Amino acid sequence: MLKTTYGVCRVDKETGFSFVPARHCFFIRFLPDITVAQGRDDVSGVSMDQRKIALFDIDRTIYDGYLIFPLAEYFFKNGLVGRGVVNALSNDLRLYSSARVDYETTVENLNTHWAAGLRGRSPDLVLRLTRAFLETGGAGSFFPFAHPLMDLLRSTHDIYFVTGEVQCVGKAVADHFSAHGFISSEMEVKDSMFTGNIARSLAKKEGKRDAIEHLMRVYPYEWSLAFGDSDGDIELLAKVDHAFCINPTETLEAVAVSKGWHIVTPLSVLEVVKETLQRQTEAKTKTGRLNQ
Repeated sequence: MLKTTYGVCRVDKETGFSFVPARHCFFIRFLPDITVAQGRDDVSGVSMDQRKIALFDIDRTIYDGYLIFPLAEYFFKNGLVGRGVVNALSNDLRLYSSARVDYETTVENLNTHWAAGLRGRSPDLVLRLTRAFLETGGAGSFFPFAHPLMDLLRSTHDIYFVTGEVQCVGKAVADHFSAHGFISSEMEVKDSMFTGNIARSLAKKEGKRDAIEHLMRVYPYEWSLAFGDSDGDIELLAKVDHAFCINPTETLEAVAVSKGWHIVTPLSVLEVVKETLQRQTEAKTKTGRLNQ
């Protein structure tokens, strides 16, 4: 059991899925000797005075494009969804690209069509195929900076993915990068099968903000990091000490300029983060000298 201020989640250590409805449950990938509970010093074996948090969106932030579309094609080729699901998702993208539907509504529509297509499927099977997709070429569309950046942060930060995508994507990507955990939209599960409905959505920016509230109380604000690309990430980025906007949308870029957030590209983000962390190291060193 994982108790949070939002409710109670029963978390399966293999799938990471919750089967107990709760208004704001999130999914945690458990690593050896690390558990998550309530309070500011609640990660066993980790000093929260030392560990920081880094939050990542997935689509167009660390992944070049939208992962759901090639994943849907892969599922279709493996007989998990029909061509109608792939076509519905493609139509959602066309509506968004033609500016007839806004971004948040598009994510809601994508998740709705995705969930309907997976109705009656086992969460275990869906997760296994999502992992297989990443292992057999699907990972090739992650930006080249993604792995080096995770490696850079791992010694000082616990890494979480925060995505409007559904739980099979959130967990598979978190596993791929050996992240500490993930927070995602959730397809409803009943009797160990997907029902075809969305139980909880992080499509709207307020959804991401509310979903990370518990984590932001657990970890210190100082030197917390977040990475996003779109309007839907604004509330997420506003919660941390250092916000990085990767190829931001026009709206996000305007907000970033007004708030002094980092505006970067996939080619520049790694170096900008290195410079930011170097300033952290220098500040610690200076403080240590003053305290001597």
